[in-house]
Amino acid sequence: MTMTWPETSSGTPVGRRPGLSRGSRQRAPAGGRHAPSAEEAFKVGQEAYQRGNFAAALEIFRPLAHEGHAEAQYNLGLMYGLGQGVEESYVHAHMWWTLAAEQGHAAAAKNRDIVAGGMSDEELKRSLNLAGSQRR
Repeated sequence: MTMTWPETSSGTPVGRRPGLSRGSRQRAPAGGRHAPSAEEAFKVGQEAYQRGNFAAALEIFRPLAHEGHAEAQYNLGLMYGLGQGVEESYVHAHMWWTLAAEQGHAAAAKNRDIVAGGMSDEELKRSLNLAGSQRR
């Protein structure tokens, strides 16, 4: 079975995938300048992602996602679903898309439902348990 992931959060298609199968925080620089807002940090992460620098994107998206940033959660879902900078894991992709979908992220809900169709009951349970742990 071949899956098509609808789109990245920037709206560009990410292609086809076969089968279904708190990083460090940014600190304010010396000299008294302010720490970047969540949206500023997210934009830096998006730029890194679009350049293919998945390690840098992951370092920015993870803490934002843990803080409840829906777009960062969505992007982590993509990264886990596509194995970009992390080991491919549909359990983790489903978890992050579930959390983003709970905040009204339509593309996350669509991707979550697509990937769920190819997951075992045990994998779905594990994903939902991980999502529950993240909500606390």
